[in-house]
Amino acid sequence: MRTVRQLVSLGLGVAAGLMAVAPAAAVTNVAYSFDTSNSNLTLQTSTSLGNSLSFTSQAGANPSLTMTAKAWNATIDTTQYLVDNNRYITVNGRQVSNPNYGRATIPNPTYGQYVITKASVAEYAGGLAVTSKYDDLGGTTATRNCGVAQCDTHQIDNFGNSAGSSSIDFIELDFSQAVTLGQVQQSAFESFNKTLTSQNINDDDMSYGKGTKTTFSDGLAMTTSAFGGVLTSNIGNNGECSTSTWKNDGVTLTGCNDTKTLNTSSASNSTTASTTWFIAASILSNYGGDGNPDSFKIASLTAYYTLPPVKQAAVPEPSTWMTMILGFGVAGTALRRARRQKAAALAA
Repeated sequence: MRTVRQLVSLGLGVAAGLMAVAPAAAVTNVAYSFDTSNSNLTLQTSTSLGNSLSFTSQAGANPSLTMTAKAWNATIDTTQYLVDNNRYITVNGRQVSNPNYGRATIPNPTYGQYVITKASVAEYAGGLAVTSKYDDLGGTTATRNCGVAQCDTHQIDNFGNSAGSSSIDFIELDFSQAVTLGQVQQSAFESFNKTLTSQNINDDDMSYGKGTKTTFSDGLAMTTSAFGGVLTSNIGNNGECSTSTWKNDGVTLTGCNDTKTLNTSSASNSTTASTTWFIAASILSNYGGDGNPDSFKIASLTAYYTLPPVKQAAVPEPSTWMTMILGFGVAGTALRRARRQKAAALAA
């Protein structure tokens, strides 16, 4: 007959074995594709600063995902001093005329920093892009904000309204679930604004990162390091397009469309996922480090969503198994004892 100690050891052994063979929860990453070009037959355009566009993607029988796109611009503030508009100042309790009235004498607190402003997002020919007040939004053909006769800069680019200015367009993508960005298909575009640079606009390097819906706000000032702390990753092959292949804005460049892989399906997990992503023209100095200004639209993108794990059949706790086995053992011992007592009574 087994002792109580033997029954306890047996119970623990059986429980451990059952726990070892319990199936692990399966992890499934589903790819969702979003068509952000006019090929989806629901072309969305707008010239309103701060507008948003929504897209929905379905992946088989899995839950649908919604993506909302908004546009921003980040431009370095090059104004070192602000104009003093105070006609009078107080000196020794008396109000006197301000000798600096109308003069740029007030230090600008945002000088040398990126100033974030709302921009307009729309689906143009070739894909999703940005128009900001630093490009050609507002004004006539002859007096566009970029300072040249024609400056159709409704792309995602990293050049502004004056030669050598640092002005970066970027897209905010808000998803209904936390996702990991996979592939981004770009449509490379040229702009008449190339007259403002000494280089040919023949590149589509980009920067990207993740954050929250409140990471940026209109009028927010950020240091270059803080801005780079959001758009932390950079990707691109320098000079994908030769000058001869570039066309005027509104025409996709032959042979210049580029698909960039940010993450693979196997790399998608809770650490890499976010409900908000940002995609910008390269924020690195000197137009991504190669001297080639970047300008593109987003034709489509893929996002990976990790489905919630399927619940497996519940496995009893080890203590439960031990209690059950001990109970069987006690019951067996009682039956054997009853049989012996009955046999002894019959023999008497």
